[in-house]
Amino acid sequence: MVCINYNYYGLRRITKTNSENIIFKDKTNLGMILNILIDKYGELFKFNLFAPNTGRLKLIILVNGVSEGDLNFNICDSDKINIVSPITGG
Repeated sequence: MVCINYNYYGLRRITKTNSENIIFKDKTNLGMILNILIDKYGELFKFNLFAPNTGRLKLIILVNGVSEGDLNFNICDSDKINIVSPITGG
């Protein structure tokens, strides 16, 4: 079971939760997990995750506290994924 934490207000508005668990039986990777979430929550979720023109991640994905941008990164059953907003300001 993978625990997903939404530390970005835009995603929490869509999911109506701060976190959720995803159970999978087969080997999976970060991209597959994100696709499961996109299928569940729709295009607005996808728009918040990826830049429409480039397809690049707009948010920071942490796997077990380490930033991970490779969507092919293998996810293990006990991993914790945090989706956070980049820090901005001036």
